[in-house]
Amino acid sequence: MKYRSFLILFGLSGLMLSFSDRLTVKRGRTGHYEHIRHSTGAPAGRSGAPGELNCTACHSGSVLDGSLQNSLAVTLNGDTVSAYEPSTTYTIRVSIATNPPKKGFQATVLDGNNQFAGTFTALTSTAISSGSSGRKYANHKLASTSPGTSVWEWEWTSPDVDKGPLKFYLATNEANGNGQNTGDKIYLSQHNLGSVLSVKEVAALNELQVYVTPDGAIGYRFDSREAGRLSVYVYDFTGRLVASDAFRKAVSGKNSGELNVPGATPGAYFVHILVDNNTASRKVILP
Repeated sequence: MKYRSFLILFGLSGLMLSFSDRLTVKRGRTGHYEHIRHSTGAPAGRSGAPGELNCTACHSGSVLDGSLQNSLAVTLNGDTVSAYEPSTTYTIRVSIATNPPKKGFQATVLDGNNQFAGTFTALTSTAISSGSSGRKYANHKLASTSPGTSVWEWEWTSPDVDKGPLKFYLATNEANGNGQNTGDKIYLSQHNLGSVLSVKEVAALNELQVYVTPDGAIGYRFDSREAGRLSVYVYDFTGRLVASDAFRKAVSGKNSGELNVPGATPGAYFVHILVDNNTASRKVILP
């Protein structure tokens, strides 16, 4: 009787151990059991964005320039766009140039103040995670890490007001499939997205003009349908905020003003005017 009880107990323990192993480990190519690491998406904050780590925080591979390896497209109704309109839902499509045994990615999108812009919604091949800073991240899922997945997709809804040029930060992992966290290649890339003025915003701020004054400042003039708090922001072509004034007042009717941009170098800049929740933007070239 004791012998039978021992066999039953041993058998149950074996079943429990086997079930537990299936939950936490897999058999690698070497024939031994290995831990699964981040097969359902990297921890938040691994996109390579400002103030963040990248995939080498967990993988001991090399960090490489991903400008030729990584592809990120912002699409609307199947067409790739280079600028966004507020409160619009786009499909983001990420792919890599190679097709390794295993692969993964993480991406986020930030404005000129390095704040997350808009909202992310997962689709079949992706998952969305949140970071402590309020940033959201699109990640691979386990089923999408195999060579059979050529594109990762998720939805991005743009901010409800024009935030100026935005930048997607993308980290991809070209994994060698050895079942461990060694020998992988991590590719980092940045992808710029411009902004456009929507029709409903034009109605609120009419005839916005921006220009360079004789003393090198940025001048602006516009008609506003109503009075309100006036904020002026200037971004360079990389999306970096270079000047701002958020403590002015707009009147109903014609408005004008100037804003100095200390240390500005020649090139393209984007001027964003906000009157309460109404916004408009224009590009200006500093000589």
